[in-house]
Amino acid sequence: MHHIYRFVTYICTQWLPLVGFQSAAGLYRVAVFFVFYVLASITTLFAQLGTATEPNLEAVAETPVMRQLIVVTGASGEEAYAGNFRNWSERWVQASQAGNIQYEWIDGTQPIEEAATSDQVSDKKRLLDLITKSSDKELWLVLIGHGTFDGKVSKFNLRGEDITANELEQALSTGKGTQVIVNCFSCSGAFLPVLSRPGRIVITATKSGAELNYSRFGDYLSLSILDPAADLDHDHSVSILEAFLMAAKRTEQFYVDESRLATEHPLLEDGGDKKGVSAAFFRGIRLVKQAAEGTTIDGELAAMTLLNSSKDDASLDKLRAQKRNELELALRTLRLRKASMTEDEYYANVGEIALELANLYDTAIEQVDAAKVRGQ
Repeated sequence: MHHIYRFVTYICTQWLPLVGFQSAAGLYRVAVFFVFYVLASITTLFAQLGTATEPNLEAVAETPVMRQLIVVTGASGEEAYAGNFRNWSERWVQASQAGNIQYEWIDGTQPIEEAATSDQVSDKKRLLDLITKSSDKELWLVLIGHGTFDGKVSKFNLRGEDITANELEQALSTGKGTQVIVNCFSCSGAFLPVLSRPGRIVITATKSGAELNYSRFGDYLSLSILDPAADLDHDHSVSILEAFLMAAKRTEQFYVDESRLATEHPLLEDGGDKKGVSAAFFRGIRLVKQAAEGTTIDGELAAMTLLNSSKDDASLDKLRAQKRNELELALRTLRLRKASMTEDEYYANVGEIALELANLYDTAIEQVDAAKVRGQ
């Protein structure tokens, strides 16, 4: 009964911290829900044994969540930058390899070939082609290097012709799945309002196009994406939100330790309102304040989006992954409404969502295991 373990894990890592051990009533509710869940699980188990039905393997054939990582290392300008940009890019490639994720790496730190100056084989053309080919997948695009902004047009520097924010947006607009666009370069804040739209996560190293100095945020983000310490909600995986939060705080700490004026302020935007929020807006992975009145809540999609899935998340097909996201979003929305609900109502709703999540994972894992047995 794997779902019992997931339920207990959820209670310990997500629910009890919210209760804060402030009342015996809260702990009593935890015990009641747990006993109820164990009894329900035993009843379900005996029912399954009694019917002795064959597992439904059709769901195993559902299309899995397909991710495509595209890493673009831009023109470095100086050899000192080239080494840094290459190292940061290699960490993203290693992260994709660890999760057996398809990746493409356009390495702009290598000497440019004479033929690469043509439109047919330029870095810009390769990038646009790769984006088009990935339109039916969950796309992760990581841009590492330098950027420019002249007050009107924002660009990411490539070998050969640079790419503008508007050109990038036009290419990305054909995508059908979730898109994660990570902009690790100076002046990248000017890309945020152009790329922002519902269903897309946009991360920038700077808060505006005016922050034009060399950016270090890309270093810390490439370290955080596989760092277990970034797993703030203890679910054995690192979401892009968690990686962003750790990287942003490490970037801030760098300037404090060096007694320098911070020249970059990373932002995350996933609500489609073109605003973005900083790490200071979060406590743990929960947004505790909004950028302005009327803006959407940022961080919800990012909290559910992973480059490397945990073992349990990897068992979910595309439809179940979508259902999981809906349930987790419902849980986050419920937390925001807690102050307007009675204590009994709040905990009852949390328990229902937790049970659904546990059953969702349990069914998926059982069917995957059954498929493996059939395949032997």
